Amino acid sequence: FHLPFSRTVFGFVGVGLGLSYVDGPGAGFALAPRLGVNLAVGRSGILTPALQFSYSTNDAIQTNNGTYLAVSTSFGANIGYTVMW
Repeated sequence: FHLPFSRTVFGFVGVGLGLSYVDGPGAGFALAPRLGVNLAVGRSGILTPALQFSYSTNDAIQTNNGTYLAVSTSFGANIGYTVMW
């Protein structure tokens, strides 16, 4: 989803859903929300700083007290630049 703040600044938010895979434990569920801004630079560039959080399940661990879900989380920041011609 993009939200215009002005003619040159747009905020955006998105969510990625999918499958994660780790060699050994196998497949799991993945969720990755992302939040950022698109900034127009001149007439042909777009600067895109963004923050991302990633959540993925890896494996169900069986114990005498019940079943636990092994989860991996990460946080990231990225900056991209797009040139249009």
